Amino acid sequence: MKSHLILDSLLKEKGFVELSSGRGNYPPRGPRIVSKILKKADCYCEVNLIYYSTVFENKYEMAERVKCMDEADFKKENSN
Repeated sequence: MKSHLILDSLLKEKGFVELSSGRGNYPPRGPRIVSKILKKADCYCEVNLIYYSTVFENKYEMAERVKCMDEADFKKENSN
C-alpha cells in the first residue's frame, strides 16, 4: 500500500524538501505510522500518517498530523 500524505504534498508545494522517512507498527494491534521529516530554511516539520484498525476487516481509520519547529528545538528533540 502506497501512502499519500496530504500535508507532505502541501509542504513540498511551499518549498520544503524531504530529509528522511520511515514507517512502523505498534504491536500487537496498535496503529501503523508513516513519518516524514521535511525542512525549509530553519523550519523543520514532522508529518505523520496514522492508520488505526477498525472492527471491519481491511478497513482503517486514518489521521494525519504535522509538528513544526525551528532548528534549535529540532536538534534538541532529536539528540541522542
